[in-house]
Amino acid sequence: MSRFDTSEIEEFKTLLSLSKVGPKTWENSQNDLGLSREWLLNAKDIWLNEFQWRTHEERINSFPNFRMTVEDPIHGEMGVHFVALFSVNPEAILIILMHGWPGSFLEILPMLELLKAKYTPEGLPYHIIIPSLPGYTLSSGPPLGRDFSNEDSARIMNQLMIDLGFGETGYIAKGGDVGSALACRMTIHYCKSCPDEARFKTDDLTETEVGIVQRQMAIAEKFLEWADPREPVKLDTILAMPFGYSVFLLETSILPKSWAKNLHPNMVRYEHEKGGHFGALEQPQLFLADVEDFARKMGYLCKPENDVEMMMTKRRRL
Repeated sequence: MSRFDTSEIEEFKTLLSLSKVGPKTWENSQNDLGLSREWLLNAKDIWLNEFQWRTHEERINSFPNFRMTVEDPIHGEMGVHFVALFSVNPEAILIILMHGWPGSFLEILPMLELLKAKYTPEGLPYHIIIPSLPGYTLSSGPPLGRDFSNEDSARIMNQLMIDLGFGETGYIAKGGDVGSALACRMTIHYCKSCPDEARFKTDDLTETEVGIVQRQMAIAEKFLEWADPREPVKLDTILAMPFGYSVFLLETSILPKSWAKNLHPNMVRYEHEKGGHFGALEQPQLFLADVEDFARKMGYLCKPENDVEMMMTKRRRL
């Protein structure tokens, strides 16, 4: 169970009440020039007088919450919090959904609520893992004595899936914003966790036979910028891995379709006429539809060989 101490909540309220909002100016009176003073005053009042912490805690705890200690070869033990829906179906597909910045696992809860309403535990066709990324919310913060990068987070997220028993047959990884960077790194560096069948040859695929790892950032440059120059990413790895791109209308940065298609011939592109950078939070039904479409196309590659009960013993519930 996730719960914040009353003393921490009261400390936050005290600090918030003592924080002054700047004087009115022409700039902060215009909604199109950034955060307006009126909005900030209203938000402060809601936080102090209306927001019900315990109600939101109850919502979080309506889903199983877990915390696992992941042993990382570089940083040692890392505590990783995650919310999950586990199916009792032995054919369930393995999916990890990773949030971005600024954000947290909370932005994916609306989709989880839709899944919970749509399926029974027996009928749920997926195991859904929604972690708090390292340094976010209820997971351990990064170490203070050394640098901690997206490479480290991706390695820890992959190890989490392995520790849960999901490493043998592979899993589906989705990410938005920072999470998309981790999903790409996991695909590149830990493709042993992706079955050989998933590394399709280009001439074996049609556009409808590829998966989706939600991407909300520019892509091409990242395979150069994010890869270790000592071990450059092979072009066939970039081109052949199943890839998808969800585009919400008001996303802050959208890779042109022609660029994405040239870089990823094995790509399916999902386009939506509404939604923005926080697609999972803003449009959970559209987001879920993309994920389920992906799972139908690629899910047969990502089913656990382990006994479900044996996997359950590897988790410690909060």
